[in-house]
Amino acid sequence: MPGVAATRVGRLPEVLDALAAQTRPPERMVVVAADDAEVASSKNASVLSRVTELVEAHERLVTSVPELVVIGLPAPADLGAAV
Repeated sequence: MPGVAATRVGRLPEVLDALAAQTRPPERMVVVAADDAEVASSKNASVLSRVTELVEAHERLVTSVPELVVIGLPAPADLGAAV
């Protein structure tokens, strides 16, 4: 599926930086966050919460992409099917 890539939360800031730095940023962007079953059972913040915070806090991305949506999926999730 073109335009779809799975990225761990730890690498997400790099991906957001690259998207924001494009000469012509996308008109819309959908970020799909799927909880990890192992992490979801711990006391750590959910993947959706962490991804939403990273996306919303990225000023250059929020400024350059007019339509930005974060969708969360419970664990386990088939990311390809979800997209």
